[in-house]
Order: sequence, then structure tokens, then C-alpha cells
Amino acid sequence: MAKLSEAGLNRSALLVNTSTATNAPLKLNNLNDAKTYYVRGLTRFDKGDLSGLLPILTKQFKLNLITRKLISIEPSLIPI
Repeated sequence: MAKLSEAGLNRSALLVNTSTATNAPLKLNNLNDAKTYYVRGLTRFDKGDLSGLLPILTKQFKLNLITRKLISIEPSLIPI
């Protein structure tokens, strides 16, 4: 409360949003989802694992093409 007073605010000036979130957290365990591989690739990059990065981003790219219907192939057939 002291910090609010210092800023010239009082408790009634606070607005609490109690609505549910509209965006669900990203699920990263779907092996047929390009987002999963994108995040895995970023993680490898952050760790400096550049040799592990290329296969992951290649699969992410191919899954993205499938999702956008630019190519037609069963996602499980794409090797990693």
C-alpha cells in the first residue's frame, strides 16, 4: 500500500482482471506440430548446439509447409 500511496494511487484505483485467458499455453509435446520444433530449435541455439539445430529446424520447416498445405506428406514420415 505504501508504494501505491507514493505513486498517488489508492486501492480503489486498482483494476483486477478476473476473466479467463483467451490464449492457451503453447503445447510443445506434439511431434507433428511445427511450433514444437521451432521452440526446440531456439533452445538448441540458445545452448550453442548448432549441430543439433539444423535437423530440428529442417523438420519445423517441412511441418510448416504441410500445415500451410504447400506440400502433402504424412508428418510422421519426416525424419529428424
